[in-house]
Amino acid sequence: DIADLPIMDDETRKACMEIMVNAATYSHHCNNVFAFIMITARMVRWTMQYGVDVYSAPAFAIFGIVKNSSSYKIGAQYADRGFQLLDICTVGKRTESRVTYISWFMIYPFSKPIHSTLNNLLRGYKAGMEIGDVESAMWNVSMYICSSIVAGKALKPLAVDCITYIEQMKTLKQDYILHQTLPFAQGVLNILGDAEDP
Repeated sequence: DIADLPIMDDETRKACMEIMVNAATYSHHCNNVFAFIMITARMVRWTMQYGVDVYSAPAFAIFGIVKNSSSYKIGAQYADRGFQLLDICTVGKRTESRVTYISWFMIYPFSKPIHSTLNNLLRGYKAGMEIGDVESAMWNVSMYICSSIVAGKALKPLAVDCITYIEQMKTLKQDYILHQTLPFAQGVLNILGDAEDP
């Protein structure tokens, strides 16, 4: 049972967990499915074998993406375990924002109403900004904008959100996330007829 796992105390393994969680993220961005699956499976296995680390929670959430391909229910269970691990690890707040955007954008929308994702993504944004995890915070709002469109949120307030968060991404130099978000924000402005440059 997850709740009975000890805290990981091997400093070398803890350093490897940090490297692996970043490698899993980059392998996902590069569409290297084999590396993505192998890295996340190893992190989950190490958590079960050697104990809970601050990166165990995102590992379980990321592995939920893998399992989502065969069963939405099992994918959601891994995401649930990720949130459970945040509570076990004393410094779990460091990765809360990452676990939130992975779970509430890439896993839960397949098994929960899309409207339920919006407040959770904003909560993930707030958690990331409070702790200084700017990248995860910006992913949360990027996915909030996308999910808001799908959920049918009123366009005028969404346009204000788009402008606010786009400016924040620029200020914080989150260029990759900015370029992923701009088409959605532009679409909102185009539908409203408020875009100077369609």
